[in-house]
Amino acid sequence: MIGLVNRLSLADNDIPSSIQSLRGNNFVFKLKLSSYNLKDGLENFTVTKLFRPDEELELQYTLHKEKEVK
Repeated sequence: MIGLVNRLSLADNDIPSSIQSLRGNNFVFKLKLSSYNLKDGLENFTVTKLFRPDEELELQYTLHKEKEVK
C-alpha cells in the first residue's frame, strides 16, 4: 500500500492525510501467517506489529554477526 501512496501525487485528496504522512518512511512489519498463506498461497496477510527501523540496532547486530563468523 505504501508503494502505491508513494506513486501518487502529493496533491491527491483521495488519500487521507494520516496515510499521506507515511510517505517516505520505512517500516518493518510483523506478519501473522496462516495455513491459507503457507499452503494455499493466499496473499492477504495480517500485520500484528509495526516497527520503525533502528539503524543503530541494525549496525550492532551486523557487527555482532561478523564477530561470530570470525
